[in-house]
Amino acid sequence: MKRSDNPQITKKYLRSKFVSVVIATIGLVILPFLIIIILQKLAGGGTDEIDTGAEKYLRDDRSLIDVSECLERRGSATIVDEDLTVTELGGTPVFGKEKLSPKEWTEFMTESGNRTGWNVSVAWHEGEDRYWLVTKTPQAVAFSVYVFFNKEAVHYGATVTVFMIIFSLYFVALALFVAFYSSRTAREIREKEKIKQQEEEKR
Repeated sequence: MKRSDNPQITKKYLRSKFVSVVIATIGLVILPFLIIIILQKLAGGGTDEIDTGAEKYLRDDRSLIDVSECLERRGSATIVDEDLTVTELGGTPVFGKEKLSPKEWTEFMTESGNRTGWNVSVAWHEGEDRYWLVTKTPQAVAFSVYVFFNKEAVHYGATVTVFMIIFSLYFVALALFVAFYSSRTAREIREKEKIKQQEEEKR
C-alpha cells in the first residue's frame, strides 16, 4: 500500500518527517556552539585559576608582587586598597582612574564574573597590608550562555511561572504547527493524486 492511499498513514509519515527535520535543525544550530566550547577549552580560553588566578600573586610586601606572567599573557594587574585607591601594576588599566567610589567597586565585583572575553580574578590579601589584587587576562575564545534563577528575588515565583508558561506555549504551538502542516500536506497530496488518477482513467 502506498503512503498516500491512507490519509492517516500519510499524516503520520509527514509528521514524523517534519519532526525529524526540526530535531536535525536544532542539532545543527547547537553543534557549532558545542564545537566552540570544546575549542575554548583546548585553547585555554576558559577560566583557569591555576593560570589566571590573582591569589597566587599575593605577597605580604606588595613591592614583591610579580605579575610578569600575567602581563606576558597580555593581561593587566591592579591593586585596590581598602579605601578604594587604585594602583595599576601593568597592562591596559583595568579601571582607568586613581580612586573608585563604593558604587563603582560594587558594580565591578558584581559583574566581574560575567565579562565575556576576559578572565577576571579578584583576590583579597589579609594581613597588616590589606588590599585586593585584580588580574585581567584575555580569553582566546569565549562562549557564554547564562540562565540564572534567584529564589531570593521578590518576584521569583511569578517570574518562573511566566518563564515556564512561555516555553510551554512555544512547544504547544510547535506541536499544533506540526499537526497542521502534516494534515494540510497530506490533503494536498491526496488531491494531486486524485487528479492524476482521474487523468489516467480518462486516457
